[in-house]
Amino acid sequence: MSRLTKHNEDQTIGLNSNVNVGVSRKLFVGANYMSHVVGNSNAMIGAALAIQVGGCQSDNVIGAKGINVGGAFMTTVGGYHSLSVGGAHQVNVGGYHSLAVGAQAPW
Repeated sequence: MSRLTKHNEDQTIGLNSNVNVGVSRKLFVGANYMSHVVGNSNAMIGAALAIQVGGCQSDNVIGAKGINVGGAFMTTVGGYHSLSVGGAHQVNVGGYHSLAVGAQAPW
């Protein structure tokens, strides 16, 4: 990560559509227009070790080790070790080791 200095080419906050504030150990692959604080399409607030791959309009609030792959309109609040793959309009609140695949019964 580049440090913020007095040089214009090194200042990244407020210039790009991707803004990271206070989030540590994160990985984002193929996501467009992501905002981590007061987000529009994608919001990550206080998450640690979160992975988002191609997510669309997903919210991860205070989640630990949450994985969101290709999900649309998915919400995980306070989940721990939760996984959602290709689910639509699913809500997981306080789940522990839960698995939802394509809105079908977990196996």
